[in-house]
Amino acid sequence: MNKEYVLDKIRELMPDDSKRPMGVGYVELKNAVQADLKKIMNELLKDGEINYFKTLNGVTVYLKDSKL
Repeated sequence: MNKEYVLDKIRELMPDDSKRPMGVGYVELKNAVQADLKKIMNELLKDGEINYFKTLNGVTVYLKDSKL
């Protein structure tokens, strides 16, 4: 992720000129970024490039070819 990605995402989520206030809510932006991440993570998992395991406190993601 870089600055251009964030700026593009804000532009994508911006309402048209007829709505006020003009801007994108932080939560809306964060949810959109999470949705993009989820989509890419699912593709990586499907392609066998990454894997994961559940831990007591969450999920750990690792590269498929890495040694645990």
